[in-house]
Amino acid sequence: MNAKLLAAAAAAVSLAAAAAAHASPDRDLKAFLDDAYGQAQAQLSGVDLNQHSVKAQAYVDAEGRLTSVRAVDSAGSRDTADRVAAALKQVRVHYVPPGLVGAQVNLAFGAAETQAAKGR
Repeated sequence: MNAKLLAAAAAAVSLAAAAAAHASPDRDLKAFLDDAYGQAQAQLSGVDLNQHSVKAQAYVDAEGRLTSVRAVDSAGSRDTADRVAAALKQVRVHYVPPGLVGAQVNLAFGAAETQAAKGR
């Protein structure tokens, strides 16, 4: 009986560890996106994003920089889209989750602010 309880307890610990391991990449991804978004927002402090929304795409390099940045959808000013792209090119996140290197990230500024990432 004790052997069965011990085996059940070991299985529960193993499942809990597996769940924690799977949750960590999501937290790392969210932390990366939040940091990148926050850095860009800080550079855009003088830009009125309430009037102009911009969606941008970029790729993540191993040093935490966003590369191949481009505005993919802009409601309003082309100047605002250019300023968002320029701000994203200045972003450098110090911790890059390994699965995010080479991945595409999508960030939206303005009315529908969202962040997402796709694998390589």
